[in-house]
Amino acid sequence: MTKNNIAADNFIPIMEFQAANGCSDASAFYKRPEIVSEMESVLAKCVEDNSIKELNDSLTPFIGLMLDETRNIFIEKKLAIYARYVNSETGSVNTSFVGNKRITNCTASGMKDTLCEFLKDKGIVQGGDYCRIVGLGTDGAAVMTGRHNGLGVKLKQLNNILIQVHCVAHRLNLAASQASKDIDYLEQYKGQINSIYKFYSNSSVQYDKLKEIQQLMHGKVKQVVEPSSVGWLSVEACVKMIFEYFDSLVLSLENEKSSNATAVGIWPFAASAQFLLITALLINVLSVIGTLSLLFQKDIANLSVIKQCHLNCWDNSRDD
Repeated sequence: MTKNNIAADNFIPIMEFQAANGCSDASAFYKRPEIVSEMESVLAKCVEDNSIKELNDSLTPFIGLMLDETRNIFIEKKLAIYARYVNSETGSVNTSFVGNKRITNCTASGMKDTLCEFLKDKGIVQGGDYCRIVGLGTDGAAVMTGRHNGLGVKLKQLNNILIQVHCVAHRLNLAASQASKDIDYLEQYKGQINSIYKFYSNSSVQYDKLKEIQQLMHGKVKQVVEPSSVGWLSVEACVKMIFEYFDSLVLSLENEKSSNATAVGIWPFAASAQFLLITALLINVLSVIGTLSLLFQKDIANLSVIKQCHLNCWDNSRDD
């Protein structure tokens, strides 16, 4: 189930299926909901213990940490912890997930205490000696990168040679988002494509009408993609869909105007030449930036390769 991304809710039906196949071990005991939670906890501990053992057995003198705040389904704050190190036996660079610790105090001091407790408990650092931790990678949240009271500043008090890096992929996404804030039309554009998505996703009747028009005009159907609110890089798929099916989308909205007030508000903006031109422009820009973002997230980012890929991507965009 874990390897195939099958939800835990399906555990009991799978056990019932196994029992029907004659599996004597699929007893009533294995049909209790708490059993799957217990198994997941055991599996998670095995993964974590193996990663920690590999890290400590490598005897590498220096490691870097990558941290990110997350939330689980219970809305509990978690600190995801990854370690990056050189395997002393093979010489290879490894990046391993080593823990996901709950945070009760979400301040920089609270996260520092949680992290230090975890590192000591797992034997990654010995006593109060943090000389082994020489790198820290985080996003740009103030609690992480604050100049006076950020987590990085507090860890540097334990090891003054520690180098903190603001994740380059995060920085690229922030740059793309902030570049649009001074352009009123782009802010309106982002709001309008979100309205288009909601207009069709909230009504199966309206979506069915759009699909019918798409089929007639293009011979195929494509759903309006949700534009995530995280940043501009996350709207690329939505923008591409709108550009490819622009004619059917505008015709659908025009047909809905007579009976739907929301369509009346969306149609003038979406049917304009400026909307179409900006959509085409964004496809070119976002495809280049999106490619760079993926390249920056590779284990080993060679700047010469990134530059060449950027030039190739830009040339392809201009050809399109």
